[in-house]
Amino acid sequence: MTTTADVPDAPTTRTMTSAVATRAGGVLDWATASHARASILLVVVALLCFLPGFFSIPPLDRDEGRFAQATKQMIETGDYIDIRLQDEARHKKPIGIYWLQAVAVHASGLGTAAPIWVYRTPSLIGAVLGVLVTYWAVLPLIGRRAALLAALMMSATILLGVEARIAKTDAVLFLCTVTAMGALLRVFLDPEGMRRSAVPWILWASIGVGILIKGPITLMVTGLAATAMSVWARSPRWLLAVRPGWGSLLALAIAAPWLIAIAIESGGTFLRDSFGADMLSKVGQASNTHWGPPGYHSLLFWFVAWPSAAFLALALPWVWQNRTRQDVALLLAWFAPTWLVFEAISTKLPHYVLPAYPALFALASLALVENAKPLHRLWQRVIVAGFWLVPLGLVLVGAGLLVFIEWRLPVLMLVIGSAAIALGFATARILPRRVETGVPLAVATAALTYLSVYQFTLPALQTVWLSERMAETARAVAHCPNPRIASAAYHEPSLVFLTRTDLVMADGAMAADFLGAGGCRLAFVDAAPRRLGGEAEEVAFRRRVAELGVTVEQVALVEGRNINGGHQRRMGLWRLKSTN
Repeated sequence: MTTTADVPDAPTTRTMTSAVATRAGGVLDWATASHARASILLVVVALLCFLPGFFSIPPLDRDEGRFAQATKQMIETGDYIDIRLQDEARHKKPIGIYWLQAVAVHASGLGTAAPIWVYRTPSLIGAVLGVLVTYWAVLPLIGRRAALLAALMMSATILLGVEARIAKTDAVLFLCTVTAMGALLRVFLDPEGMRRSAVPWILWASIGVGILIKGPITLMVTGLAATAMSVWARSPRWLLAVRPGWGSLLALAIAAPWLIAIAIESGGTFLRDSFGADMLSKVGQASNTHWGPPGYHSLLFWFVAWPSAAFLALALPWVWQNRTRQDVALLLAWFAPTWLVFEAISTKLPHYVLPAYPALFALASLALVENAKPLHRLWQRVIVAGFWLVPLGLVLVGAGLLVFIEWRLPVLMLVIGSAAIALGFATARILPRRVETGVPLAVATAALTYLSVYQFTLPALQTVWLSERMAETARAVAHCPNPRIASAAYHEPSLVFLTRTDLVMADGAMAADFLGAGGCRLAFVDAAPRRLGGEAEEVAFRRRVAELGVTVEQVALVEGRNINGGHQRRMGLWRLKSTN
């Protein structure tokens, strides 16, 4: 009998994992040979992480729906100065992201019929370029190999991947802020060499564009970092190389024209609402129930920055031991002040601290390159186990939701999810012995996990995509071309985006009046009871219909759960009954 031991080349788990590690190390060696190769690798990896679900996930409520609909209205009206959501002024964020989305829509050639992924394109481009700029920003500080590792970590984080798939501000803001920080670090490292350099202009141009995207956030991050760097250097004289005078004029030249135009257009209400009611109010009190205690961002980071957060956790002892080194101190100056400010304010959302992430991953990659020792301690191995435990948990949760809610289980979701778990397990085996090669393996694990979750799990959860199903149903049963539509109780911006800008947000009685006015009209009315036992909107709708003496008929029913809050909905679609 022939046994495995009799075969000299029989593969074993150890030899297979060693081969995987060798290939991962070879990828790093190939990419670090030139900046062009590094850039190619980073773009490919970023797209592999960001594209799953980009085209297939319906519009998300409520921020994405609001941003996309406001841009759609700009294109419909031709007004690219004022920002409106249906009939209401949307004076919370500046114009920049709306302009970028409008450019994407016009470039698509689809006009107002463009699907949501077209509006997401600026976010995708911002996230991909943000990964490249992460490499560029930390390059002079930590070297090529560590910079490549930091950018790879950035591309794989859950949080940046989420922002790359949503048509709103934060991926582009991330790009602006990291670009500005890369320029600021270069000025600090070589202030004399900046006299004939374009780097200071890059800094101020990024601040100007950042103001148009989300107000003074980029300026705040760079200002706090510059202050901390000056304290560490015991002198602010290097800041003269930033060219604050002419640079400030450049930033103003970029941002001021629209700010002046919207101030005139809105009679000053934009500045009041955006910088007062929206921005400053978030400091003292929580906005839109997004309250969080001090430490919120520090705790959440370990989840939303998976898998890259594990490398930072492993690097923390080394970072503390080397905190007085210039490269470590400058990265801490980038990260710490911004982080502390956002921990201090009352309103907290995970993406607020995203511009500080590159500094954290640069610290982690620097520790890996300079201190790539085998991991033997129990706490280190517990952290490493997260590389396979996280995809395992996500696959189990996704499978459970699909089975119990949708009564289906996509095979590809299971196959790809299982591959992610297996690769994560291999990463956990390899990393304790060859720490640096764990980065590309962890990134590959993340890419497979995102393919399973975003491409095959989330789009299949049809129950929560009510707006898309309601819009499709209205088109399918419409008895006339382009009917006007009302919606009682369900008032999500995504439904406006997917139907008509003049969608009427109604209650039951208003929906009856809307149909009673006659003409080409449809009305969605919720038949599910309100929370706390209140009567359904359909009750008020039927009561008002009886008072009006009109005859209506229900032509469809769309059931599901509102993705915001999970409230059960039974949206009946009604119209006037034909007398023919």
